[in-house]
Amino acid sequence: MKPLLKVMFVLALFFFSTFVVLKSTGVLSVERIRGWFEAAEQASPWAVGMMVGGLLFADLFVAVPTLTVMILGGYFLGALYGATAAVVGILFAGLCGFGLSRVYGDRLL
Repeated sequence: MKPLLKVMFVLALFFFSTFVVLKSTGVLSVERIRGWFEAAEQASPWAVGMMVGGLLFADLFVAVPTLTVMILGGYFLGALYGATAAVVGILFAGLCGFGLSRVYGDRLL
């Protein structure tokens, strides 16, 4: 049980540190996020779908608010296309995460 708790703590610390780094460098600010929303409203649906899928895939490596990304995908693309982009992004992240853990899991653990 202790090794599992250690792994969970290290992962939580890693994900929290990515958020702190992004916030301290200015990548995450209210003005930037507002600008991203305005740009998403004017972008093509394909580009927004790719961004939703890409952000959900990026959740494999950095902390991304998954549910928020899915909700925004539905808001900008509509229910059907937003759900499709979310499912594709989560599926791709899950498959890649499974593959990485299958190949490198024992060494990382």
